[in-house]
Amino acid sequence: IATMIAAVSPFMAVAKNYDSQYTAQTGYVTLEKSDNSTTWSFASAGNWSDTKEPHSGTNYYVGVEKTLGVYPKAGSLNEYKFPGNLLVVAGEVKHSSAAGNSVKWGETRLLPGSKYILASKASINEGDFIVEGTVDDPFTIGVNSTHGAHTLAMNVSSLPSGYMKLNKIIDNDTLQKALLTGDWSRYYGTLECAAHPFFQTLLKQNFDMPGKIVVPENGTLALQYDSNKPVIASIDVKCGGKILFVLDANDSYLHVTNQLSLESGAVVDSNNKFTRVVYGGNEPTHTTMVFRLSSKVAEGLKDFDWNSIDFIHRKERQIGELPYVVPFVV
Repeated sequence: IATMIAAVSPFMAVAKNYDSQYTAQTGYVTLEKSDNSTTWSFASAGNWSDTKEPHSGTNYYVGVEKTLGVYPKAGSLNEYKFPGNLLVVAGEVKHSSAAGNSVKWGETRLLPGSKYILASKASINEGDFIVEGTVDDPFTIGVNSTHGAHTLAMNVSSLPSGYMKLNKIIDNDTLQKALLTGDWSRYYGTLECAAHPFFQTLLKQNFDMPGKIVVPENGTLALQYDSNKPVIASIDVKCGGKILFVLDANDSYLHVTNQLSLESGAVVDSNNKFTRVVYGGNEPTHTTMVFRLSSKVAEGLKDFDWNSIDFIHRKERQIGELPYVVPFVV
């Protein structure tokens, strides 16, 4: 494994060196220039250095400041899969806005500073993504759309760790949702929710991630009724960040196995009238359980209810004022 990382992973290098590492001499077909509105190299010879349509058994590279245009073949919406053996991205993938435009990817390595831009109605239907971003140079998924929901069916891993950031590109009051599904059980890196009041990072289906989710100011991490009690190692909710339980999430909870950090001004809320957290006089109205902590977490803090603004509560007993960190205990 160490040999493989040394040979193909430049995560320790600066971005300007990526292009010199992924060349014909090292076994890659490269994107010679950026695609535009009439050229889509995802499913055509386009701007590839070998002048051929992408094919199996071949490694591909999208260089720094290059853009790969994504638009599937006619008649293959939701079915066409990029056929290359490996795609390495240092630049940008720009996913078109065709109605029903969901595409599939094979193994895709996302270097620090790389981007994947989703236009209206664009979604990822399948893919194995290896994230190598860092906190200073993250891999970014940007939503450049007026469409409500984008499904990201991604199998995500990190090498050796990673940093992925969601971003709302159009600054408007249209609610955007990134619906995360797929297998995240090999992602030990960080996922940062979009810092926008009209963007929700929505966990779908048995979401299980051994890494960390950061909810920044104006960010929202949302759980829908079918989230089925996702398991996350660590969650860090900043001041002004929110965890939102939506629809019929009466019995939904987050299972936090490592550390739950809640800054002063963080919010946990629900839009279900039966579980909404509100203040009544000096005491809040308690919800059903919204967090369940691992047995490895400090004794006495395994299960608790939490009001939306200032305090952590367990049953009728106040535990402490925010900011508050529930520590991991070996």
